[in-house]
Parts: sequence; structure tokens; C-alpha cells
Amino acid sequence: MTQQLDLIPSTRKRKNGEIAYKGILNCFIYVEEKRSADKITWVCEEKRKSLCGARLQTNLAMQVVNAQRNVHRNHIAESSKVEVMEAMIALKRRAVETQEPSSKIVTTALHCTSAVATAHLPLTDSLRRKVCRHRVAELGEAASFDIPTMVIPHRFKFYQQINSAAGHGCSSLVTPGHGDQHEEAGTPTKGQINSVQAAV
Repeated sequence: MTQQLDLIPSTRKRKNGEIAYKGILNCFIYVEEKRSADKITWVCEEKRKSLCGARLQTNLAMQVVNAQRNVHRNHIAESSKVEVMEAMIALKRRAVETQEPSSKIVTTALHCTSAVATAHLPLTDSLRRKVCRHRVAELGEAASFDIPTMVIPHRFKFYQQINSAAGHGCSSLVTPGHGDQHEEAGTPTKGQINSVQAAV
């Protein structure tokens, strides 16, 4: 029976800007080494790290046509690595296809990933930042209601002193161009209220 090499988009792109792919076969990960008019040669991803010499050839339909040298002598297959790759791809795809907050996208991805694979994923905050960076890179802007990662430029916020009978000396956040003011401190005490009422 002919084996089929499954393809997963890589995080890196080719020099010409096209999406690069990694191959998955029996939980081993392969990267493309070279291609001809009708064949593609794949080598183990651990070629440099573990000096693995495993390689195989597929046709353009990704059917394995030559696996005589597909022997991994220096390492074993790790399904968790494949699951991590799939989780990161799903994370980035959801960031582009939906307008969900980054926190919800990360939570959904972690919920669908096994505990073993989750241990190999970046921390939650790092994943949220990755979602935002990918969203900006692909769409040009982040989700407008992504509150956990929203940053208000300093020039759009400042504090102003308010002098009033009910809130003497309290500071409020004022947004330029708007008359609304939101008190943050200086709530009048009962004694201050009584003093104002007596004066009236």
C-alpha cells in the first residue's frame, strides 16, 4: 500500500514568498531538500540536530515512491511535536479567520491540545502576543475589541484636577475631545457632604 506524506504549513516562507511546507509520516517530521520535475526529496527535520540520515522521495502528489533510506537511527518519533505544530497552525488560522479576542483563541487551542503537547507550547501570554503579531502581519490591524492586549497611546490620555464641592481635590481621567470625566479617586466622605449641606 502506498504511503502518503501529510503536509503542514511551516512558520517560514520560501525566498520567493510562497508558503513552505513540512511533511509528516508516522509522526516523523520531514523538510524538503530538493525537487525535480516529478519527484521531491525530503530529509528528517533532525538531520542537523541529531545527525539523522533518514530521507525519502515522493511524487508531486505526495505519495512515497522511495523510502529505502528512511531509517531514523538517532531518535524516536514524537507525536507531541506534531501536535504542537498543528496547534500553532490552528492558532494562527483562527487569528485571521475570526475576530475573537486573543485570549479566547489561546484558550480554545489549549483546550484542544493534550497535556503532553501543551508542555511544549509557549506560555499563555506569549501565545497571545503571537496571535496579535500574526493578525497584524496578515490583516494590518489587531482586533478592535481585543481588550487584554489593547494599548492606549499616552498622547490620548492625561489627568486633570477637578475642584468641586463634592469632589474637591480628586483627579479624573480626561480623554481629549470628550467632555466625559470619570472619577478615579477622592470620593467625598460623609463629613464633607454634611459640611456642604450646612453651607447651603
